[in-house]
Amino acid sequence: MMKSVSSFCLSYCIKWFISFYVNYLQLRIYSCLVKSAPKKKNATENLKATDMLAWVQAMNNIANRATEIVNSELIYTA
Repeated sequence: MMKSVSSFCLSYCIKWFISFYVNYLQLRIYSCLVKSAPKKKNATENLKATDMLAWVQAMNNIANRATEIVNSELIYTA
């Protein structure tokens, strides 16, 4: 009885740790992509000051692309 409880606890802890680590990686990769992309896509403060709608569209596009990259690399391939 004790052996099955401890193996259950161990497997639960391993599953929790893997889930936690994958979520951590998701957030790190997503934030890296979102922080670096505006410079490459010209979604700068200058665009924000001159054309707010174009800046919002560019930032939404960046966020959506980052989400797709994270999902395809970490979630769908696992």
